[in-house]
Amino acid sequence: MSLLSSFVRSVIHKRIIVLACCILLLIMGGMALRALPIQPYPGVAPLTIQAISQWPGRHQYSKEQQLMLNQEE
Repeated sequence: MSLLSSFVRSVIHKRIIVLACCILLLIMGGMALRALPIQPYPGVAPLTIQAISQWPGRHQYSKEQQLMLNQEE
């Protein structure tokens, strides 16, 4: 007899214990769900984009213009 079939056979014969374990897990899951810190409204912050580039010889303004042209299109 394989391990799986013996497990299934024992679960069928011990239905009350399996049912009690399922109910216990359901109750514990409900308690854990209630303990989760869930915000009803998430914090809304303005969109910020941070780009790190190494472009020697270019001014900060020209780097910004090159990046923003691609973002606006």
